[in-house]
Order: sequence, then structure tokens, then C-alpha cells
Amino acid sequence: MTKKEYHIWQKKNTKGEWYWGVGNFCGLAKSPVQITGEALTDLEWDGNECYITKEKDLLGCANALVTDWKKQMEIEFPETTFSILWSLDTGDADVAPSVTLRFWAIRNGYTIVTKKQIENQPHTWLVLVNEKNKKV
Repeated sequence: MTKKEYHIWQKKNTKGEWYWGVGNFCGLAKSPVQITGEALTDLEWDGNECYITKEKDLLGCANALVTDWKKQMEIEFPETTFSILWSLDTGDADVAPSVTLRFWAIRNGYTIVTKKQIENQPHTWLVLVNEKNKKV
């Protein structure tokens, strides 16, 4: 896993609305989408997934990526509120442990997952970024 591979990019859709991504999810890094509004949040949920496995320090690697994302969001996109969700699968005899990370922008109060929804889910954490900086 490389930092460049998961560096966040920012694009405008065909209506001039911002959306964010990592990598080249379905070519979105190259050409603007026609999706608008809250559907951009759904798109980010689908596309901005990072699956980490086969790392010696699985949690350390995941934490480093979340820290990098959070720092980039705070510096480059300070007026946008983001959520970062991470979940740990501890694995079993047939499945190796892994961490799945996702991020998305919160638009007009619309989000995919809230802290209340995951409060009883073991090994799942939600980080809100720039929550106090957002413009209403």
C-alpha cells in the first residue's frame, strides 16, 4: 500500500459540485460525473473503500492511512465535513484479519452512517473531520 495510491483527489461534477475520491474508482479520477447532491455521498461511499490485509501491522497501517486522510481533509478541504469509517474483521480459521476503510462527504446533513448506528458494533469506528468548520 502506498500513500500515493490512497491520496485524496477532488473533482467537480458536471453541475459544478465537488466530490472526492482515492485511486481511480471506475475512472472517476479522470472524467466528471453527472451525479448530483446527496447521490455524490452515496457514490463516495461506494468508491472510497480501502481494504487492508496481509500487512504485518494491520491496525498500524490502517491508523496511518486514517491519520493521513484526516490531515489532508483538514488542510485541503477545511470547509467540508467528512466521515471516515473503519471496521476490523478479526478473521477466523479460513479468513485472514482485515480492516476496511471508507470515507465520504456529508452533504446537507445527509450521511451514510452515524455514530449512534454503530455504537453497539464491535471493532467499528467513525471519525468526523472538519465538523466544526463546516458552513451551513
